[in-house]
Amino acid sequence: MSCCDAVDLEKFIPCDELAVALALDPRVATAEEEVTCSVDISHSVTRGQMIVHRSPRDTNSSGVFVVTALDTELCAQLLTAGLSD
Repeated sequence: MSCCDAVDLEKFIPCDELAVALALDPRVATAEEEVTCSVDISHSVTRGQMIVHRSPRDTNSSGVFVVTALDTELCAQLLTAGLSD
């Protein structure tokens, strides 16, 4: 199940919470994709955002792994555990 399928995107996108869940327990990622990317450092609206390059990957550059699906039950468990006493 994609994280976008499990979350009502019109109300809330828990980006930071999902990133922390992944840092706490790598099993949260159920699918990932290796991509080549860069960060926009121009003075535009997208400054600081990651740009994923969809052209064939350059074998001389190292890619990054982008999580494409999450274990939403495990994410929910981690979030609930963080809120308990």
